[in-house]
Amino acid sequence: MGLRPNLLTRRVAGVASTTLALLLSTAAVGVVPAASAFSAAPGGACSEPAGSQANARAKPGAAALHEPNELTAKQVRERDADLAAALRERANYRAGAGATTLATVTIPVAVHVIQENSNRAGGNIPESMITSQISVLNQAYAGGTGGATTAFAFRLDKINRATNTSWYPIVDGSSAERSMKSSLRTNFMAYTYDSCMYQFTPGQASRMLTAWNAYRAA
Repeated sequence: MGLRPNLLTRRVAGVASTTLALLLSTAAVGVVPAASAFSAAPGGACSEPAGSQANARAKPGAAALHEPNELTAKQVRERDADLAAALRERANYRAGAGATTLATVTIPVAVHVIQENSNRAGGNIPESMITSQISVLNQAYAGGTGGATTAFAFRLDKINRATNTSWYPIVDGSSAERSMKSSLRTNFMAYTYDSCMYQFTPGQASRMLTAWNAYRAA
């Protein structure tokens, strides 16, 4: 079994850091699709085989499965307008301050290992597994697993081991999960249902950097 990262990006002194809560589960890393914005479907060689959405979630009150991160047309327009406004504001700021946009971004990563006890079977994974997951992230974002190369890389900065029997194993939607997220400031984004989660289109890679320069760059 792989490791399931829980991702939260938060701004700290003009730099975003990523928090990963690692559990014994399936690896899942992804970024909101983009091209015309957030709703465009990925293209290229990667494709979704029949039945690949078996683990997707159903909307409240609906039987059909759907993309859990799906946005309405109205939400897409609102986000595009917000991005355009942020870019204009940043351009004005940089023009006055003499600052430049970033061409590459290295994100410091803090990893929370959720474990039941100090045993390997209880979730106490070795540091080698954590560094391996950072390598997986870097390979995917560098285009090493297919798709476009992005401007993003990840650097392991900290490992925090939390021994808590009420958190391990985490049950999706449970009060224990909410408690863990609140205490560790993590937010899980599952893309395990997405067969293309390990690669990006050129449009996605471009939009990620554009969004970073609009919302995160100092």
